[in-house]
Amino acid sequence: MVSASTVSSRYKLFNIGIVFVLFSFIVAMAAVNYFLDPYGVFSNDRYCRQSFCNSRIRSVQHLLNHKRDYDGLLIGSSRMGLFPVSAIEAVRPGKRYYNLSAFSMTTKEIADLVAGLDRAGVRYHEAIIGIDLYNYISPPTRGGGEYIHHPAITGDWPVHTWLKFLGIQSAYQVFSIMISDGDDVVFDFNTGSFQLPRKEKALATGTAEPPKVRLKGKDLPALPAESVEKVRWENFALLKTIMSFMDKRGIDSRCLIYPHHPNSEISLFKAGEMDQVISQIATICGDKTVDLSRSSWVAEDSLWYDPVHYRPLLAPAIARAVFPTETTTLASGQHSGGGI
Repeated sequence: MVSASTVSSRYKLFNIGIVFVLFSFIVAMAAVNYFLDPYGVFSNDRYCRQSFCNSRIRSVQHLLNHKRDYDGLLIGSSRMGLFPVSAIEAVRPGKRYYNLSAFSMTTKEIADLVAGLDRAGVRYHEAIIGIDLYNYISPPTRGGGEYIHHPAITGDWPVHTWLKFLGIQSAYQVFSIMISDGDDVVFDFNTGSFQLPRKEKALATGTAEPPKVRLKGKDLPALPAESVEKVRWENFALLKTIMSFMDKRGIDSRCLIYPHHPNSEISLFKAGEMDQVISQIATICGDKTVDLSRSSWVAEDSLWYDPVHYRPLLAPAIARAVFPTETTTLASGQHSGGGI
């Protein structure tokens, strides 16, 4: 007959074994996540080739390492992220810009970024704030490690932030990388801009559908019938806070309302709603507003990846529209916003 003490000892060994196995699994998972680094937050860019790569943290860290090296910032969503800084620098000779944009960047995030960078001692003299009209009528879908911000912005305990990238969510992204058949996004954290090589290849090989066809798919979310009641008025207050901050710091800022493919207005807005949103933005930004939302020279399908994202080919013309007076001396007689 087995004694009670023997049974107790076996249970204790069994429990210790379970704890050891779980501990080993957690350590192994954390190690894999750290070394493969799918979100790119530990500075391993080898697998940072998907849209879930956390450019929010990496771009901020770059600026923290170069606090006074840039004259201006581009701040906005993925539409701005595709914008090569060289296009702005071409019309701003002697100025150095950094692209602090990210996928689905919201107005609230922009407000937090400019305040957090200021607290951290990052200094710049010019800023182009990208205005994504969709952000003013419906919130973007959120979730995932790519939306976590740098602790310098959130005020979070740094260790707590980094631990978020060592768990099961990162392990899932490691699996996604393993089954991926190519690079969706290529990030350049020295400039902050990124590229979409898969989409460029599709356009080059003629396998991409034109934007007007893809509108019938799921690229653009359908708004509810009562969308006019879904205008996010709090975002206008946040934009006012951002512009007030820029004025107090003496930062020369512009509100750039992105170019929109003609079909996107039909899909995103009810009749008159787009004018309502633009009017509110223009009231806040005043003469600093650069509204390219309906510019005729952006209508060509070949300039777009989809109805939301324009190709970098549009960047030089956008830069000329943002800084038209500089363009006058650089290209005499050329209209600031016209043509590519």
